[in-house]
Amino acid sequence: MTSRKIIKHKLDSRKTLPYFLDHIKCGKTLSERIVEKVDFAKGTFSTILPCNAELERLLDFSHGGIIPPINYVQDSYSVKGWSEEFYPKKVITMDRECSELIADFLKRNNENWAVVENYMLDPDSHYIGIKNVRMVPFDSEVYYFLNQNNSTQEIYETIRKSSQVWHFLAVITRLRDALPPILTDEIMNQICENVKLVIAGAYDGEGYIFWKQ
Repeated sequence: MTSRKIIKHKLDSRKTLPYFLDHIKCGKTLSERIVEKVDFAKGTFSTILPCNAELERLLDFSHGGIIPPINYVQDSYSVKGWSEEFYPKKVITMDRECSELIADFLKRNNENWAVVENYMLDPDSHYIGIKNVRMVPFDSEVYYFLNQNNSTQEIYETIRKSSQVWHFLAVITRLRDALPPILTDEIMNQICENVKLVIAGAYDGEGYIFWKQ
C-alpha cells in the first residue's frame, strides 16, 4: 500500500463531462459502446490526488503539473540555450492508487470485473502478455480482464501497459457468465449494461477521473 496522503475530490459534472467524453471517444469498440449506452448524467465524477496537488488546476484535465514533480538528484545541470540551471525531475502519477482502488472493488464480489482497453496492441503482438492477467480479443482489439484473483501489482502492470496520455479506459462491471475465448457483441453490451465505474485518464497521464453509477 502507498503511504502518501490521498484526498478524493468531487468534480463538477457539467465541467467534467465534455473532457471525459472526448477522452473516451478516441478509443476502440468498448469506448464507443460506453459513450453510446451509458447515461453519464446519472452518476457522479471524482478524482483522487495527493495532498500537495495544485488544486487550482483541478478542472484543467488536459494538462499535467497538478502533482508537483520531485527532483531525481540534488545536482543541477547547465543546458545550452537555457539561462537557468536544469534539475532532472520525476513525474508523479496516481497509477498505484488507481490500481488499489480497482483491487478493492474487485474483492467485494466474485462477479466483479475490471476491463481495460489497450489501444496500441493487437492480439498477435509479442508484447501482449501480462502474467496471470486474462486477455480476450475483440476482432483486432485487445482487452484485459481482471477479477478478485488478480493482485494490485498485476492491475498496476495492466494500467501501465494500457495507459496513453491521450487515452485510457477501464470499466468496472459485473459479469455472471464465464468469459469466452473471443469477445462477442453480447458480452460487450453486458459490460456496458452492468457498469459500476468508468475510469478515464486525465492531467496528461498524471491522474484519473472516476465516474460512479
